[in-house]
Amino acid sequence: FMHRVHTEKSFVEILSVLKFISGIKDKKSRQMDLKENKFMRLERIKNDVKDKNIITGFFKSAKHTYRPNLLDRNSGEERPSPKKLSEGEAEKTHFAIKKTADEVFLLLEINGNGVTINQVVEYLNLATKYYKKSIKETKPFSLRYYKMGKDDFLEEIKRMKRVRVATVYYDKKLLGNDYLNFSNRTS
Repeated sequence: FMHRVHTEKSFVEILSVLKFISGIKDKKSRQMDLKENKFMRLERIKNDVKDKNIITGFFKSAKHTYRPNLLDRNSGEERPSPKKLSEGEAEKTHFAIKKTADEVFLLLEINGNGVTINQVVEYLNLATKYYKKSIKETKPFSLRYYKMGKDDFLEEIKRMKRVRVATVYYDKKLLGNDYLNFSNRTS
């Protein structure tokens, strides 16, 4: 997400909300239920010691109410899973928030089983509501996100100092029409 107006204030507000959430010791109270039997919570944040304009951390999420039997690779035996229906495999989704002179950016790891940008924005908006209520203020802002593309993608890749390999995904409709989505030839 980015916010062009009152960048310093926006960054401080976001940091305050994140500190408020991480200060809640009861992990269940930090959780938010998502669709499809999934939940998420903010697990950890860190305000960078060297650069106070950067916040890093990660969310944890899990899909519950799914408990297939386990198969042993060595013996071929099958047994019931000891996992409770309320449990799920923990997934981490890392993030970084950076303030520049003009904008506040959120960089979110893409993890197929982790949380999405929409879920993070929904989570932070809900947390902001509770934070503002706890300090007896009204909610003066909401978070939004925008996908940002650069005019010269290849030039931007060349300017990055730490990128060694990049995988570029594109919608097949860009090559022609909707019918290409039924084909795997351009995957």
